[in-house]
Amino acid sequence: MSNKLILGSAQFGMDYGINNATGKIPKTEVFEILKYAFQNGINILDTAPVYGEAHKIIGEFHKEYNQIRYKVITKIPANHPVENLEELVDSFLIELNIDCIEVLHFHSINDYISCEKQMISEVFTRLKISKKVKSFGVSIYENSEADLLNRELIDVVQLPFNLLDNINQRGVLIKELNQQKYEIHTRSVFLQGLLLKNAIDSPIKELIPYLVNVETILQETPSSKQALALQYCLTQERIDHVLIGVDSLAQLKVNLEHSKSHLREILIQQIDQIQVENCEQLNPVNWKK
Repeated sequence: MSNKLILGSAQFGMDYGINNATGKIPKTEVFEILKYAFQNGINILDTAPVYGEAHKIIGEFHKEYNQIRYKVITKIPANHPVENLEELVDSFLIELNIDCIEVLHFHSINDYISCEKQMISEVFTRLKISKKVKSFGVSIYENSEADLLNRELIDVVQLPFNLLDNINQRGVLIKELNQQKYEIHTRSVFLQGLLLKNAIDSPIKELIPYLVNVETILQETPSSKQALALQYCLTQERIDHVLIGVDSLAQLKVNLEHSKSHLREILIQQIDQIQVENCEQLNPVNWKK
């Protein structure tokens, strides 16, 4: 199921993740990661201008390894004026060394709704006709935000999904988005690495009981937490693509091995029953630093 994976690039350009002890990945290792991922079925990258040097590094990789071209998803900076969007896209294409952006995302629902819809429609149409952007998307955080989307303008919805932010939290929304023919991408598979830590060591105390629940489920399988978390997301038929980040080439290789296996239905059902009461704690923005 590696062709369902999107490789995130936040770690390419900055320190990222609660469980990341090594910081930003050196460029030489980033290039090894990008080569290995492409050779093993991953052909989509997720990036953003706010990810430090990620855009620049991806562009340098494409220049050095010109036989490899990733499909690239990137994002519109917050509060960027729509009338200047075409110039921004041109600069992205040059920086990333690509001919077309696979998906251009609004970072949030607020960025999307603050734009004048007629102007968005005109700009989006020109960018699609020129084949500079294939699709447009919005990253959402709360289920209710999906009600504000317009299917005529937006093709892709990206939302959190993981062992805790699960079918219990997102199932109805994912089904509705699927029925409306949105392409569905999910992020936060490992919840910035929190799901890979020992439950008792979690810095997010409100989530410890649920992390203990995950560890109890894990006792019924020889799999690791990493495998459980990834396979749970990949087995969801209504999810088109699953975004993952890695801290090293070794971690990528492990994730690719995990992506080859399927999770038993009984384990999926047990995960589906986990219901986090304080849903705000599922969003890392709300974690106390």
